[in-house]
Formats: sequence, C-alpha cells, structure tokens
Amino acid sequence: MEHRWGERVSVRTTVELSCGSLPPVCGYLENLSSSGALVRTDGPRPPRGPVSVIMREGDFGRRRPARVAAYVVRETANGVGIEWCEFAPRAVRGLLGSNTAMQPRVQSAASNATPSAVLVRAAG
Repeated sequence: MEHRWGERVSVRTTVELSCGSLPPVCGYLENLSSSGALVRTDGPRPPRGPVSVIMREGDFGRRRPARVAAYVVRETANGVGIEWCEFAPRAVRGLLGSNTAMQPRVQSAASNATPSAVLVRAAG
C-alpha cells in the first residue's frame, strides 16, 4: 500500500546519513517525494529512528550542504526508506524543482502539446 504524500521522482544525488553517535552512512537518493525518499547505501545501514540527511554542497546549485531531519521508517536489502520530519523541506523542494526541469515531460494521449519536462515516477 502506498503511503506517500506527493509524486515520487527519480534522482541520483549523494547524501550522508548522520545518526547521533554512530558513524555517518554514505549513500545516494534514488527517489524522493515531498514526504520522504529512498536512500541506497553500500554496507551498513542506519537503524530505524531519527537521522539527519546531509545533501552535499553544489548539488543542484546549493552553496553549502543542506541538513534535513528525517526518520528511517523502512529497511531494504540495498538501503533505507526515510520520511522527512517536515513535509516538503526547502532542500527537497529545490531538488524536486531542479529535477522537473531536467527530465522529459510525460504527455497524455489526449494532449497534442509538445513534451518539455517531467517527473519520472519510480516503481513502488
């Protein structure tokens, strides 16, 4: 069952998950929405609970790293599902906005408009 608020968008941006006194976990955002994301990791994954998602400087025009509060709510063989503590945090809105400008738009069969940009929906 899908519990997401907002459309899931495919991305690939490097992040670091900071979990209190545990060593940081490196990974990348595979997809995200206004309410959460899937973070792929190699090696150990953070435990369920609060984390800070640190998005690197320079990704999509940021001048300094963005730190977004989240919770690990799901574990997979290759990473973790997270939910943002705040719905649609500023850094996530920036990624969603940048991503729509970079990908082709899905055109409905009824539309004769020329495609220009789109959100690519990830399988879920």
